[in-house]
Amino acid sequence: CLRLGYYPRAFKTAEVAMIPKVGKSDYSTFRSYRPIALLSCIGKGMERMVAKRLS
Repeated sequence: CLRLGYYPRAFKTAEVAMIPKVGKSDYSTFRSYRPIALLSCIGKGMERMVAKRLS
């Protein structure tokens, strides 16, 4: 991947988990939840390698 300059799409996608905020009385609205993006561990490692090579 690094030699070709290609970053696979599977590494870019994220699962979004909605975590309810504490102390909200009404959980029927989106403002009552906090979105957390769960990224690929392989993608995170690859980003670190690229950042290390660039610096």
